[in-house]
Formats: sequence, structure tokens, C-alpha cells
Amino acid sequence: MLRLSELYFIFYFTLGGSLLYFSNLFSSIGIDGKTSGLIFSSGSLIAMLFQPLMGILADKTKKNKEILSSLMLAIGIMSIVFYFYSNVKMSFIIFVLYSMAVFGVMPLIDGIAVSTTYPFGKLRLWGSIGFAAGSFISGKSISLFGNKSFLIVTLIAAISTIVIIMSLEKIDVKESEKANFKDIKNLMKNPDYLVFLMFTIIILGVVNAHNSYFSIYFTKIGGNTTFFGIVVFLLTMSEVPFMNLSARGTVKYGSKNLLVVAGVMCIVRWGVYYFFPMPNVIAGTFLLQGASIGIFFGLASAYIKTIVSKKTISTAITTFMAAGTLGGTILQLISGNILDKYGIESIYFMFFILCGIAVVVFIPGKKIITLFSKEIYNEN
Repeated sequence: MLRLSELYFIFYFTLGGSLLYFSNLFSSIGIDGKTSGLIFSSGSLIAMLFQPLMGILADKTKKNKEILSSLMLAIGIMSIVFYFYSNVKMSFIIFVLYSMAVFGVMPLIDGIAVSTTYPFGKLRLWGSIGFAAGSFISGKSISLFGNKSFLIVTLIAAISTIVIIMSLEKIDVKESEKANFKDIKNLMKNPDYLVFLMFTIIILGVVNAHNSYFSIYFTKIGGNTTFFGIVVFLLTMSEVPFMNLSARGTVKYGSKNLLVVAGVMCIVRWGVYYFFPMPNVIAGTFLLQGASIGIFFGLASAYIKTIVSKKTISTAITTFMAAGTLGGTILQLISGNILDKYGIESIYFMFFILCGIAVVVFIPGKKIITLFSKEIYNEN
């Protein structure tokens, strides 16, 4: 369990130290909102297509360790290249490749975690701690050494992640059969899973879009880079206790009910971002982030585990992440245009409305699927 906790911490340190800071770097080299939206959405779109392939490859080969190491090596190489060649054309290329690698790693790590005997929530919370630490360190680095310095932090963290991955020689993974394409086809007919994908497209898509534009939003409402790093650290750390408590709450309230609660907390959170755009107020929303993101990520993969076949866990999780990436692709593109035409705050009004729709869709569950296919419903 210690090694997996270390892996979650250092990978999400890499993610937190890089993902939130690309928009500021793009802005500093003259990229406008529409173009940055195109870059972010292109990266997400290609990553979305790439994620399920990684899941299928992992399920069929069971070589997660080798796949993860290769993806982290790619992140490290891209950090070096982008540090020396930061321009519009290279921004597009690097961010697309970065997205493919990062969004390929996340579900594969979750796939390993849910296949062990360890409590998933207790492993995943170390990811939130790592994300908070990475964002804080990169924010401090940028304030001292400039906008590109977060790429050096990313490089060091990526190398450290590879070291941890290579040390995962023996972990307590339950044996499972290799999946075939019939198993994967049946996964795509599972009504509970399909409804959850709809929910994920919006909830996780909004989170991905928010991560792309949060640094611009925070600067626009009067915050600075150092305070931004502190706020992200505080917001992300708030997820930890909720992730830790989510598993206990599942026994009493059920994982689906708690995921609905997470969706409602998202609605409230984005409403605050739109109606009260002040740095101190945003810093004060840490419990909303903890309750929404902490519960969602603490339960999502575990919930998937209860509704799909063991043989297709990696595929199910990577497809789930791809659904969020699809939502992020669409919302990043739309957000870039909204940024130029209406201002950064309007993006959060869109998030507020969309999360309301997500909860309305998720609560009825299978009834949504019957609107499209009675055959799928009857077979299950």
C-alpha cells in the first residue's frame, strides 16, 4: 500500500505542478482565449481517443507498469522540449502530447488500485495531497523564476514517478482473466455504466475545463500567482478528508446517492465562482471543493467496480476518464470563445447550469437509457 500511495502522490504532484499553469504560459506568449481554447480542446479530444486504447491494452496485456513508465517518460521529454521552444505552434503540439500521456496515466493507476485488496479511497487521497503540493511548489517557482519554471518542476516529478513505478515489483493485485472484445462490447451495453458516463461527461468535463482556465480566472478577479498556489493547495487538500470518509459513507448511504451529493456540491461551488468572484471568497470555498471533487473521485472508480465485470475494469475506468475528457474537450473550446466575448466569469455560469443538468440526468438512472434503447434495458 505504501508504494501505491507514493505513486498517487508523485504522479498527481506532477499533474498539479503543470496542468494549472499552461494557460498563464500561453497567455504570456501572446495566445488569446480562442486559440488557447482550441489548444486545450484539441489536447482533450485526442486524449479522449487515446484513453480507451490504453485501457484495452492494459486489460489484454496486464503490463501496466511498462505502459505507465513509457507515458511518464514522454511527459518528462515534453517538459524539456517546451522549456526551450515555447511558441504558438509548439504549444499546440506539446499540449496535445502532454494530454495524451497524462490522461492515459490517470485511469491506469486507478485500474491498478481498484484491483488490489487496499481501500481505494485511502490510496486516492494521496493523489489530492500530491496535486496540492505540486500546484503550490510550481506557483512559488513561477513567482521566483518566471512562467516557464513549472516545466522544470514537472520534469523532476515525472522522473520521480518513473522511479516509483519501477519499484512496483510486487503488489497485492487480485488475479483476473484477460478481457476479450466481447467483454468490452458487453460493457458498452451496461445501462448503469452508460448513465454514469453521461454524468461524468459533464461533472469531470467541467473540472477539466476549470483546470485549464482557473489561473486566468483567479488573476482576473485580483489574485496573484503566489496566492493562487496557496489557494489551490488549500482547495485540493480539502478533498482528502472527504475521500477518506467516502468509503464509510457508502455503506450507510450508497455510492450513487453520495455521487449525487457531489454533483449538488458542484452546482453550489460554481455558483459561488460566478456570483462572488473575489479571491478571498474563492479561497473560502475549500469545503465545497472537498465535498464535490473529494467524494466524486473517492467513489467514481469504486462505483464502477460494482457495476462492471472484473475483466473490464481497466477499460471501464479509462473509458470513464475519456468521457470526462470528451466533456472537457467541448467545454474548453466553448470556454475559450466565452472568455474572449463575455469574460472569464461567464465560463463559471455555464459550469453552474451544466452541473444542474448532470444531476437531473443521473438521478433517474436507467430510465434515461430506456429513452434510447428498450432492448438494452430489457437485457439487463
